[in-house]
This record gives sequence, structure tokens and C-alpha cells, in this order.
Amino acid sequence: MTTNQSNEMAQVIHRARLNFSSYKAAYDAVCRLHETVCTQTSNSFGMTIKAPSGGGKTTMIEAVGENFQPIDKGTYVERPVVIFSIPPRPGIISTGMVILDAMGAHYPRNATTRDISKILLIQIINCKTRILIIDESQEMVERGTQKQHRELADWLKWLMNETKVSIVMVGLPILTRLLDSNSQLKRRFSETHSISGWNLESKASMEEFQAVLYTLIESSGYRKDCRIIEDTKFLEQLHYATNGLIAHMVTITAEAVRLSAEDRGKGLKVSHFEEAFKLKIWAEVSLDRNPFSSSFNHEPLTRFGEPFYEEG
Repeated sequence: MTTNQSNEMAQVIHRARLNFSSYKAAYDAVCRLHETVCTQTSNSFGMTIKAPSGGGKTTMIEAVGENFQPIDKGTYVERPVVIFSIPPRPGIISTGMVILDAMGAHYPRNATTRDISKILLIQIINCKTRILIIDESQEMVERGTQKQHRELADWLKWLMNETKVSIVMVGLPILTRLLDSNSQLKRRFSETHSISGWNLESKASMEEFQAVLYTLIESSGYRKDCRIIEDTKFLEQLHYATNGLIAHMVTITAEAVRLSAEDRGKGLKVSHFEEAFKLKIWAEVSLDRNPFSSSFNHEPLTRFGEPFYEEG
């Protein structure tokens, strides 16, 4: 097999869309929200979707965007769902500008808070926007002062009240801090969903983990022996190597398939995954911390400086 062919197999895996249970539950919740706001136009709703880094939240948002694309009505463009990310310095003006950019709207670069709010209000109403989806919402907690956090939260509530637009905040679990610090916002965003990783201790969870792995490999067109994925020990190794998260599973599997496709052997081997982990996840990993090594010490890779370390 040529290098181009093996690379294409890896790219197919990276492009795969996978409807695992917690991902599908979050996606379906956003779709149901859209159905609700289309019939209850006098109300607005809030929703939060939390997921760890690598949990699949951005992929889910992209899928929602593909399902609710802008519609050219001739005299205007209907934008049922508008997706944007919180800017590096989250304030009312900067956030408003990011939303307007996502809507393709024009505004003066020296606009005041009042200007931005007025233009945005008109745009949301004229474009019949039902839902705003805020990616990386945890940035509202991690950046800026508490005063800025409160001002932005109050402005979002004002926007919901004035336009009846619903808002879905998507971000890391730290997003909970923003809601805990604002009782009104917490009440408004009481519907919460989580896109979670797979649990090594749950049989049902690991069965889904295995099924997703099989789907990834099959989607690539890989035709060599892949019975390795039926081995419980290997699945445990892969779980340690990915922390049970979809993004890392995709990254490691794509690279392992590429390595195997270029290998003259007959199928996927643990050694392919061991090398893939080193190439794509942790370049300086020692043998006792590489989950696919026979020397692995079977401890989660969550220490300081390791791939899945989290502060706090």
C-alpha cells in the first residue's frame, strides 16, 4: 500500500462522525430545543452542554451547524442557529462583535455597547435566529474579572429577554462555576447535558467503546486482521491511552491504522498502537507510562505533566 493510500485511510477516520450515546443525547437535546422554540416563539430557553477536552463537544456543534444551515430567502438570509466562540477578552462589545461576524453582519469597528446591542437585536429578529450556541463558554470563567463575568451574563439574559433567542452554552466542566456565581443564570440554564467519556468499570460502556473502535477501523476501509479489538486486555490499554475520550481514540486509531497499512504484517498489532501513542499523544513517554507497553504500571495518565492532567 502506498503512503498516500495509508494517509487517506487515516484521514477517513479523522472525518468520521460517531453517534455514541452521550454525544447523541446532547445533539438530540439541541434539536428538540429548536423544535420547541419554533413553536413557543414567546419564550426563550437556556441549556448547558459540558464535556472534557477531547470529549466531542466541538464535533457535536459542527453537526448541529450542518443540520441548521442558513437559508437564503431572497430578501434576507434566515439563520436558525448561530454558532460562535467566546473571544479571548470576553466582554459585551467583543462578544457582540463575534456574534455579528458569525451572522455575516456589518457594524462600525468603534461601536459602543449600545450600538452593538441594537444592531444584534435587529439581526437576530430579522434573521429569525432561534438559537445561539456559544462554544468554549468556560472562557467566560477563565478570562476577565468577576465584574466582567457578571456584566456579560446580565447582557446575555437581556438578549434572551428582548429577542426571545435561546442560548446553548457549550464548554468544559468548569462552566459550572459561571452558573454557580449567578443564581438567575443558573435557573435560566437549568437544563444540562454532559458528553462523557467511556467508563472502564462499566460493561455497557466498554461494549460501546469497542463498537465505536470497530466502526472507526471499518470506516477507513482497512482490510487486514483487526481481531485485536476483541481482546479485553487491549481495550483496557486503549482506554488508559485515551482516557476514554473520543478525540484521543480517533487520533490513536487513525495513526495505528496508518502504521499497520504501511507494515507488511497481516493485521493491527499492539505495537502499532504503542508507536501511535508515542507519535501522537506523548512523544517523551517512558515505557512504564505507555499503556501499550508490557512495562506499563496501570495507573491513569493524570499526573502533572501527563496527557490527561487537569488543574484543580
